[in-house]
Amino acid sequence: MGNENSTVIYKNIYQILTDTLPLVLTLISAPLSIVGALFIFITFSLVDEARNETRKLLVCLTISDFIMAISSTVGNVRYAVKYGKSEIIELACPSTECDYLCLIHGSVQTWANLCSFFWTTIIAFHLLTNVVFKTREHYFTLRLCVHGVAWGVPLVIVILAMVHGVIGEDYRVGSGLWCWISACITPSEQFFWMMVTGKGWELLMYLLTGASYILLKGYMIQKRKERKQARLSFVDLSDNLRPSDENYLTLWLIIYVLRIWGTIRFGVAMYKHHTKDQLENYATFDKIFFYIQCFGDSSQAFFSCILFCLLDPVIRNSLLTYRRRQSYHRLDSVVA
Repeated sequence: MGNENSTVIYKNIYQILTDTLPLVLTLISAPLSIVGALFIFITFSLVDEARNETRKLLVCLTISDFIMAISSTVGNVRYAVKYGKSEIIELACPSTECDYLCLIHGSVQTWANLCSFFWTTIIAFHLLTNVVFKTREHYFTLRLCVHGVAWGVPLVIVILAMVHGVIGEDYRVGSGLWCWISACITPSEQFFWMMVTGKGWELLMYLLTGASYILLKGYMIQKRKERKQARLSFVDLSDNLRPSDENYLTLWLIIYVLRIWGTIRFGVAMYKHHTKDQLENYATFDKIFFYIQCFGDSSQAFFSCILFCLLDPVIRNSLLTYRRRQSYHRLDSVVA
């Protein structure tokens, strides 16, 4: 699969002062996501009123994003430590050494990334089936099957990639400063495995979630006209949802804004390779989108925390009540 007896030479972007920005952006967004994910887990355990099926699915999505944020941090620190003092990076193909940290974190990152795509799509289908098709709460008695697909299919894909030896150092070819698909394979093989281990599923997620939310919004508009109501919420259409679950209607838009940049980079790079078109200002365009990708790919749990915790009145009020109770308990213990 590798290119025999060849050497791939890269100019180390980490040595250029302005290009330490990708590292900084990821090391800002990833810890923010870790904190945001922990906040979602804590509120799920503390706030009983918000613990419905939709919230459980959000926790599953957040677990994926939490793992991805940790893996991104590990990958960026590894890159800085390994290549921080090198102006030129030489990669012998096939590689004579096995970078186990790159292999492990690249595999974990790929798996968590795929799981995130699956859970985002499942949340969209959950809302659609509850509002439009009026399924019962026990629709997710099939949850064992759902969990098997959402966690298991990505695992199978990653194992296949590992067996074929395609996970490794890619030096920003379609990703950030972390390992994904090895640079030691042909461009056509890179394209195939990038589609199989990420981009293909990401594009499918964009299509399915976008279509689901458009159908859902259209259905709500139609019902509002039929009932001649100025305002129609989820609770008017389904007993299984809360009013604040309407925040999930913007989840797909947040995913698009955060994740689309890497997909655009990937698409343009593939177009450039297959057409041999040099594309004027391509380097500038790619660099700007790369910066945004480094921040966006690792920040989903942080924005989920803002949208589904800080902007959820039930969560906010419950946390304020919990804080007041803790203050009263401390005051009582001091008086006693």
